[in-house]
Amino acid sequence: EMLGVMTKGSSQIVFHDTPGIIPSHESKQFSRDLSVTAWSTLGSVDVAMLIVDAVKRIDDRIKDAARRVTEQMKENRERQAASLQQSSPASEVDQPRLYSSILVLNKVDLVHPKDRLLELSHTLNEAVQGGFQDTFMIAAAQEDGVSDLEEYLKEMALPRRWDYPANTKTDLDTEDLIAEIIREKCFQRLHKEIPYSIRQRTRQLIRLDSGFTNIDQLIYVDTESQKQVMFTALREITQKAEASLAEALSCGVALRISIKANKDIDL
Repeated sequence: EMLGVMTKGSSQIVFHDTPGIIPSHESKQFSRDLSVTAWSTLGSVDVAMLIVDAVKRIDDRIKDAARRVTEQMKENRERQAASLQQSSPASEVDQPRLYSSILVLNKVDLVHPKDRLLELSHTLNEAVQGGFQDTFMIAAAQEDGVSDLEEYLKEMALPRRWDYPANTKTDLDTEDLIAEIIREKCFQRLHKEIPYSIRQRTRQLIRLDSGFTNIDQLIYVDTESQKQVMFTALREITQKAEASLAEALSCGVALRISIKANKDIDL
């Protein structure tokens, strides 16, 4: 699980990234472990955002995830209400959690005709009893609609002690942040289970006096066929990861990625 922190004005919003809520087609142990972590996180958040790729077909896995998310948050609300009846009222700095659920359709700029977006929203809201509390349509890559979502979350913020200093962006250290960004680019490019199967090791992280940073990352995959798939996308993944790393680290970045299959492992 990875935390992202956004502090604006008097509000601090902590995002829990929970891969595994929507299971992959192949049920592997790692995917199951991700799912357990993802569902346990819902007990400690105010708002559950189910982010759905609007370009992809809405199948039974996504509908089931929608049902489970909303049902879990409803159960959390009911459990909390019962607990509050037996305890003293919460203080101003320790408000009860909201336990609400919202639907976020992403990549809406790629959906044509636009009427299909209303159909997607209707389908997923109909899949859950009572529907989501709210639905948002965004194109995150273009930052279209993102400010509306940010404002909504700020309005939902409750009086509570901040968990992190105002300048905190993530709970990851530099090497973990590098690995997470590279993994994200692999996932965006390949769309399959390979990114959840990979293991990563930063072999070199050198910050030069010029302010430039050299990064050498080794990625391990399970099979030779996965290795070949990774190789076909390696140049694009490297270029996009370099750009994101430069922004995250606030410096120029030179990234080298190597791929190895299980039989080559030298850990």
